[in-house]
Formats: sequence, C-alpha cells, structure tokens
Amino acid sequence: MKRLFLLLSLVTFTIFVCGLSHAAPRRNPLRIATMNMPKIYRKLPAVQKATLYLKSRKEDFQKDLDRGTKDLYAKMKDIKEARGKVPADELKKKEQEWRRLKFDLDLKFQKMKEKLQKLEKHEFEVLKRKIDDAIQRVVRTKRLDLVLEKQWLYYGDTIDITDDVLSLLLKETGAN
Repeated sequence: MKRLFLLLSLVTFTIFVCGLSHAAPRRNPLRIATMNMPKIYRKLPAVQKATLYLKSRKEDFQKDLDRGTKDLYAKMKDIKEARGKVPADELKKKEQEWRRLKFDLDLKFQKMKEKLQKLEKHEFEVLKRKIDDAIQRVVRTKRLDLVLEKQWLYYGDTIDITDDVLSLLLKETGAN
C-alpha cells in the first residue's frame, strides 16, 4: 500500500512538473503609452496653417454678409422715408424687394455656414489621418500594446510618445 501511494505520488508530481514546463510562456506585461493630443495640435504647423486658413475664409464670408446687411438696412431706410410720400403700390413693391433681399441674405448665410462647416471638417479630418498614421508608426516601432490620451490616465507607468509623434510629423512636413 505504501508502495502504491508512493508510486502514485511520484507519477502525479512528474505529470505536474512536466505540465508546468510545457505551459504557455508567460507574456510580458502590457506596454502602455500616452499621447498629449493638445500639445500635438498646439505645436504642429499644419494645424496652425489650417486654423488661419479657416479664419481667413470666415472673415471673407463675414465681409460678404456685412455688405448684404448694409444693403438690407439701406433698403429699410428707403422704405421708412418713402412712407406717406409714394403711392401705396410702389411702397408695397419696395417692401417686397426688402423681404426678397432678407430671404436671400438668410439663405446666403445658411449656405456659407454649411460651407465653412464642411471646409473645417475636411481640413481637420486630413490632419487627424496624418496624426493617426504617425501614431501607428510609432506604436509599431516601439512595439506598444495600448495608447491612451494622457489626460485620461490618472496613475501608472507609461511611455509618453507625444514628442516621438510630433517629431515624425514635423520631419514629414519639413518643419523643424
């Protein structure tokens, strides 16, 4: 009986040891990195260029709208001065013209607003794709498992890849 118990114990121990030696190798801990996107947006000349371009377009649209508003006010002043001095049918025509001008200006404003939104979306989608591509290349180079936005990480050891991504983007655009 003792022999049987000893033999079973030896076989169990051997199986256990052999099982441990053939177990899957232990995986290294996750390699986590952080990114400071606001810093990228602040320091990347392409973002500043796109922002200035959009600002310029907004100013152009605003000047155009200001001219239309000025014409609208001039037409309103003309109607007020004409009251009691011109026949009713002529006054009615002026008021209709004013309503048409106001409608056209409102329509123009709406179209300009939509155009600016599309332009802004396009400009920043292009930039976002370039930034995402640079992040992917840094991730592959450094063999990272996870990248988090720096502001969302409260605690933990991570690798900050912000400067690596920024330098890669600056190198690609030729701005240093």
